[in-house]
Amino acid sequence: MKIKPTNDNLLVEPNHSKQKAGKIYMPDTVKSNTKAGKVLAVGELAQHVQEGDTIVYRSGIKLKDNNLIVKRVDVVAVIGRSNG
Repeated sequence: MKIKPTNDNLLVEPNHSKQKAGKIYMPDTVKSNTKAGKVLAVGELAQHVQEGDTIVYRSGIKLKDNNLIVKRVDVVAVIGRSNG
């Protein structure tokens, strides 16, 4: 099933790495509140984020396939820009 987020939502594949988000080291105190993942799809109102970007985010809604729907407001940083 193909999922297309609406409005300012993002479809994100979480990065299950315990120590790094992209090339940024995340200490334990930060890891408990933020997570990293790859953006798979972007809603039509989401700005400054593209498919393929690696982002750090606060929270999201978990889907059956373990991907997440993340609101744009919960994106803390874009740490890896896609080249597309």
